[in-house]
Amino acid sequence: MMPSLNASEKAQERSATDPLLANIPIPPRPQILTAIEQELQRKHPSMRTIADLVAQDLALSAAVLKTVNSPAYGIARPLESIRQAVTLLGVETLVTLVTAIALRNQIPKPMPRFWDNSVRIASLSAAIASHLGCLNPSEACLP
Repeated sequence: MMPSLNASEKAQERSATDPLLANIPIPPRPQILTAIEQELQRKHPSMRTIADLVAQDLALSAAVLKTVNSPAYGIARPLESIRQAVTLLGVETLVTLVTAIALRNQIPKPMPRFWDNSVRIASLSAAIASHLGCLNPSEACLP
């Protein structure tokens, strides 16, 4: 564990990083993520409602289905709907996937390669965790 910084060290660190971060635009959180989070905070969140929220965004839906139908998931027959994806993956994994895709779409262009690699690594981590049974797959793909 790293020791905590005192106020002077924090100020010095901030003055070193602020110029670097000034040129990096931080996009707003995608609305779809806020809507999903609100549904998840309900006493009894609905898988159908979450699937319907994702399905409203055609680009996001297409990206989710493309990812789920990729060889990394090893599905015998391609999925055709977001509801099928929720049923197969579960809400937690779907939300993790949607978050990654939605945030990737918010990042300005030289970053897609970074996000593509990140999604691949997260997907592989989840698949390995599922195969080994040592960790919840939706947790395996978190940093």
